Amino acid sequence: MKKLLQTVVGLFVLAALMASPIPEESHQFQLRTQASLCGVTLEPGEYSLVLHEHLADVYRDENLLVTAKAKVTPLGKHQWSNTVYCCGNVLMIVRLEKLKVVFPAPLGKPIVGEAKTQTGNKSSLPPGNPQR
Repeated sequence: MKKLLQTVVGLFVLAALMASPIPEESHQFQLRTQASLCGVTLEPGEYSLVLHEHLADVYRDENLLVTAKAKVTPLGKHQWSNTVYCCGNVLMIVRLEKLKVVFPAPLGKPIVGEAKTQTGNKSSLPPGNPQR
């Protein structure tokens, strides 16, 4: 009887642990100018980014603003961290401490224009060639 009780309690604890959400790591970034992501306008300020397998949730003041497709890769050795890149007013890349989060261009809407780099130089994107 004691073993049965231990087994039932053990299964109950295991089920409770599996049902509870795994805490997700939140990353902070700052926008200095207005930008948009998936049609949602993001005003200048502090934001939180919660990363999932192929998605990223953007929060401001604990309010979910937008969920967007994202490709997350490790940040290279010689890349600047804590940097945000926009093309036009579209948020394209957020570089965090150890990760680079790339948001794809909206489908059917190639991004054409100038992208500001970390050094303040501008790199022209050729017309008709979407940045991905």
